[in-house]
Amino acid sequence: MKNTSGANFQKDLYLNGKEYLIKKGENPLKEEFSAFANPDLDNFLKSNEITHTFIVGLAYDFCVGWSALDSAKSGYNTYVIKDACRSILSETTKEIEKYFETNNVKVINSNDLKHILS
Repeated sequence: MKNTSGANFQKDLYLNGKEYLIKKGENPLKEEFSAFANPDLDNFLKSNEITHTFIVGLAYDFCVGWSALDSAKSGYNTYVIKDACRSILSETTKEIEKYFETNNVKVINSNDLKHILS
């Protein structure tokens, strides 16, 4: 939640100063689960000729899922790294995975990255 300690980056996260931060959920009157709700994300990816997205975070069955679906809908090769995510409910996890299957979102684990990126 914005302006709480939970909104801070984890203290051991390595940042090199080249990160580009794109926020979502800035409008308190509008629910925004997908990172693509902020058009700056799509604009940034397209302007930098990025073709693949790798999505991680909380919650797998909501924000991660909706972001992945919007990523695929926007034409990106979309991967969700499942072991770098956490779900809220098993029921919604099964539901979002059905949407992944029918919308070209690939679910992988972090150890699969070396094969994809090589």
